[in-house]
Amino acid sequence: MIRFLAVLLALLAGLAIGKAWERYKLRDGKWFDRRRAGESRHYMLGLNFLVANQVDLAIEELGRAASLDPDALEVHMVLGNLYREKGQVGKAITVHQTLLQRPRLTRLEHAYVLLGLGLVTLPLGNAFSRRIERQADDFALATTGNPAAFIGAMERLGDLNLAERRPNRLKELVLYSHPALDRRIARARGEPA
Repeated sequence: MIRFLAVLLALLAGLAIGKAWERYKLRDGKWFDRRRAGESRHYMLGLNFLVANQVDLAIEELGRAASLDPDALEVHMVLGNLYREKGQVGKAITVHQTLLQRPRLTRLEHAYVLLGLGLVTLPLGNAFSRRIERQADDFALATTGNPAAFIGAMERLGDLNLAERRPNRLKELVLYSHPALDRRIARARGEPA
């Protein structure tokens, strides 16, 4: 029974510490309530527009909230992520780079911003990698002059690596560093990929 109470008390203490960490943050030697940081009218409107899937209006209102509270990291992160989702990669990168230049970021906040920046740049890096891989495939085909061997090698690699032959196009564009297996094989056959 005592062991059960000790475990229960430990769980409750952990929960209380977690809630305090979630709610309060130390800034310049003073504790402030994180919930109050996002109480601006524009922030709340932006979140409502976001929930209603009105992304353009959400960006507009969150931009206003960010200009009213330039220190609100969360507002800027949401804004950068919305720019990325809208395909405005340049703006998203600028938001994240500006955040990285802040002198008082904690390690956790720095990692959070780098994660957001990585989500922006990952598709770009993968697109470049897929282009290089296509060039390598073309070189191999031109050098050997044997598309059947290339296709056989791709089939075996796909079986060994349990590759998804034709992934969703969006999944391929964002996450894949190599062209999809069926695209590589179709290209070797001279078919449209």
